[in-house]
Amino acid sequence: MGLLQKAVETYDAHSQLIGKEIEGHQMLVPVSHILTGADLESTLERNGRFSSARLVDKKEPKIPIPATEESAGRTSGDCAHPLCDKLCYLAPYNQKKHRLYVEQLTRWAESACSHPMLLPILTYIEGGTILADLSDCGLITLNNKGIPTQDGLLVRWRVHGIGTPKDGCWQQQSLFEAFQNWYASCQSGREKNLCMVTGEDTVPAKQHPKGIIPINGNAKLISANDQSGFTFRGRFTEESQAATVGYLASPKGPQRPALAGGGAGGFRLFRRAGIPVLGPPGKARLPCRRPFRGPQQGYRKTQRLPPGIAQHADGVPQRAPGTGQRRRHRRL
Repeated sequence: MGLLQKAVETYDAHSQLIGKEIEGHQMLVPVSHILTGADLESTLERNGRFSSARLVDKKEPKIPIPATEESAGRTSGDCAHPLCDKLCYLAPYNQKKHRLYVEQLTRWAESACSHPMLLPILTYIEGGTILADLSDCGLITLNNKGIPTQDGLLVRWRVHGIGTPKDGCWQQQSLFEAFQNWYASCQSGREKNLCMVTGEDTVPAKQHPKGIIPINGNAKLISANDQSGFTFRGRFTEESQAATVGYLASPKGPQRPALAGGGAGGFRLFRRAGIPVLGPPGKARLPCRRPFRGPQQGYRKTQRLPPGIAQHADGVPQRAPGTGQRRRHRRL
C-alpha cells in the first residue's frame, strides 16, 4: 500500500496538470475516465444533426473518455461507456448494448450535472443514422444485413456551436468535471468504508482499472472481485476483508501504465508526463526504469551492492573471495 500511497500523493500534487494536453507527454487522466485510442471521429451540430466524420490517425495521442467502474474494467460482459464507445453500442443493430448506452447517457443528460455536448449526441444517437452516415463517408463497410464488418471501432465526438474554443469531447475540462460530479452523485447511496491507501472513509471501489501492462490489456494491479476463482477465497469469505481501496484512489495509482521495471522504480505514467515522483518530505525524484542494469553493463554507481559482491574496475560485479555460501540441505 505504501507504493500506491506515494502514487496517489504524486497524482494529487500535480492536480493542475490533470486532463491537460502537453505535447510530447502522456496526459494525466481525470478520475472516472480512462485513456484510450479512438478509431473514428464524428462531428455534430448543436441541434444534433450530422456534419462530418473522419478516420483518426493512429499517430494521434490517446484521449480521456468518461467511464464507470464497470465499463472501465469490462472484458467480455456488456457494459456501455457513458459517452464515447464502440459502434456495437452506438448503433441499434445490437439492441441490448444500444439500450445500455442510451439509458445511461439519458440519465446523465437529464441530471443536474449535464453538459451542452450531451443533448446533441443523445439526439443523434436516438436518430439511428450513425451507420448510414459513416458508410456514406466511406469509413465503414456494411454487410447485407446492415451490420458493420468492424463493430469494434470506437467513436469520439465533436460538437460545433456550444460556445467553447475547442469542440472535441476530450478537450472539455467542464465535461470531465460534469461526469465526475454526476458519477459521484450515483455513488452517494453506497456504504462507505476505510480506504487503505488514503486512510479516509470513502466509497470503496467495486472494480479496479485494467490495462496496466500494454501487452496485456486486461491485466490489473488490484483484483479481488472473482467470486468463483481463488483471488481471495481460502483466506477470506468476502473480497472486502482482504483490502478496501476507495473508488477515487483506485484509478490514481495504476493509471493504466504498469510499474516501470516491474518494481518500485517509479510509475511509467509519471515518467512519460515528465512529473517527479514524491520522495522523502520536501524532496522529489524522477522515477528510474529499473533498480540496476544488466550484468554486462554493471550496477549503477548509486546502487548498493548485495553482500559478498565486489565492484571491479571493469564495472562487472563479481563475488568477493571467501564469501561463497554453502547450500544447506534439510534433513528429511
